[in-house]
Amino acid sequence: MNSDKTTMIFKNAGDEYTSFKLFISRGKDIESYTLAGLQRVGRPHPHNQPEIPIPDPCVSREHGFFDTRDGISTYTASETTNGIYLNKRKLLPGECVSLKDGDELTIPVNSQGDAGSLMMICAFSESRIALWDSFMEARYDVLTGLLNRRTFEEQYERKVKSASISSMSLFILDIDDFKGINDRFGHSSGDEALKKLADELKLICHEGCAGRWGGDEFVGVINEEPYRTVEILNDLNKRLKAKQKDLGYVISISAGVCRIYNKRESDTLEHLLNNADKALYHAKYEGKARIFEYQPKS
Repeated sequence: MNSDKTTMIFKNAGDEYTSFKLFISRGKDIESYTLAGLQRVGRPHPHNQPEIPIPDPCVSREHGFFDTRDGISTYTASETTNGIYLNKRKLLPGECVSLKDGDELTIPVNSQGDAGSLMMICAFSESRIALWDSFMEARYDVLTGLLNRRTFEEQYERKVKSASISSMSLFILDIDDFKGINDRFGHSSGDEALKKLADELKLICHEGCAGRWGGDEFVGVINEEPYRTVEILNDLNKRLKAKQKDLGYVISISAGVCRIYNKRESDTLEHLLNNADKALYHAKYEGKARIFEYQPKS
C-alpha cells in the first residue's frame, strides 16, 4: 500500500440508486447539488472554482471529490487542515468511500462569527430527496435556487450586520425589458433568463448573499467597496451579453449599488434598499444596461 495515499472503497450490496443529490446544511442555510461524474469540493478562489463550492475561509481549496456513475457515488478525501468525517468517523487523506442514502459527511469549521459544523447529507432515495427539497422550498426561490425574500432578510440580519468586514456593498437589479422577452420568446425563455442570471449571481456573491426579491428583481451583498461592486456587475453584463448566441436574445441588467455601514443603526436593510433603488432608477433613466452607485447628498 502506498504510504502517501490510502484507497479503501466500501460497497454496499444492493445499494444502487437512480438519483443522487447532496444537501449542504449549516444552521438554517441549505444548498443542494445533483451528483454526477467527478465533482470537486472546496473553497472557491479566482483560480480554483470547484464544482461544489464551500465559501468558508476554514475550508481547504481542495477538500476532496465525489465520483458518481453506474449507480454508485463515492467520496475521496483530500489531505486538509480540518478534515472530514463520514458518519462521525474521520476519513484518512486519500481514503475513498462508497456512499449510501442518508450518509452524512461533516466538515468541522469555526468561521469568525459563525462557529459550527458543515454537513453534507447524501439523499439518494425519493423519500429523502423529497424531505430535503421541502426544507429548501421554505427558504429558497424554487425557480432560481436563490434565497427568497424572507430568507434574504434573515441572512442580512444574521450575517451582514454582525460581520467585521469593513468593505461591503448592497445592490438591487432587474432585467432590462424582461416583459419583452416573455412576450416575444415565451415565458419559458423568461424563466431561462432568470435562471441564467441567478447562476451568475451565485458566483459573484459566493461570500455574501443573493436573493430573488420578486419577479425579475434581485438583491445581493458583495464583500467589496461600491466602486468594485459596480465593476463586478458591469462584467456580469458583458457575460450575459455573450450568452445571446446560445439563448437567441439579449439579457442585460440595470442595477443600483450602495455602501453598507453595518455598524450604523440607521442603516437598516429597508434604508439601504431605498438608496440602492434610487441608483437603479437613475440607471434606467440613463438608458438601461448600466450600473450606478448611490451618491448621498452632501
